[in-house]
Amino acid sequence: MRIFLLFLIAANLALYGYEAGAFGTVVRDGHDPQRLAQQIEPERIKLIDADAPASSSVVASAAPVASGRTLACIEFGGFNADETRRLEQALVPLDLGSRLSVRHADDQATYIVYLPPFKTKADADHAASELRRIGVTDFFVIQDPGPFHLAISLGIFHSEEGAKGLATTLSQQGVKNAKTGERSSTIAKSYYQIRPADPVLMAKLGELKSQFPNQDLHECAVSATEGASSASLPPAAATSSSGT
Repeated sequence: MRIFLLFLIAANLALYGYEAGAFGTVVRDGHDPQRLAQQIEPERIKLIDADAPASSSVVASAAPVASGRTLACIEFGGFNADETRRLEQALVPLDLGSRLSVRHADDQATYIVYLPPFKTKADADHAASELRRIGVTDFFVIQDPGPFHLAISLGIFHSEEGAKGLATTLSQQGVKNAKTGERSSTIAKSYYQIRPADPVLMAKLGELKSQFPNQDLHECAVSATEGASSASLPPAAATSSSGT
């Protein structure tokens, strides 16, 4: 009896020692408290839904902007007359000087995204202010006589799919009355070229592109840099905000 009692006491002491970790760390139910204690800032770990769409800040930007190398020439365009004034003002702080040139080309546009014509210029200007208030900045009031007089152009495309895509995006931003339609016309566009363009400058241009989402920022094509007619930007445009 005494031997059995001594055996129970020894077993209890051994169990206590095991629970206390005398024989190594105890792991239960698939958890590892020692590993958890060694995590670096575990409170900053976030679960990511694999089916969630990628954030726009994570999506790769245009290749020339993210290339990390100096390019012989980068081109930003094409801009209509109203956009040209805005862009030239935005380029002033970059102090590009003789590195900046502009080429002109006529684009044949066939589809337009627009707000229907307004009765007066004041009405159109009020609608333009509302667009800016909700963050839409790439547009212009059509002054030419015709069926689109005093309409607001929100984008011009060569394909119907592109026009419908922009209309959908604008609807999500709150522009519910944007329409698409055919408008075959020749539009003068300006394409701005910078030679050379280092990674720091390309990063600044990438930020500037957010103000002109319908424009392309890309490495110059050979035909654009060698065969097309281009001219240096007037000094006033490169050194001052000549649009005002």
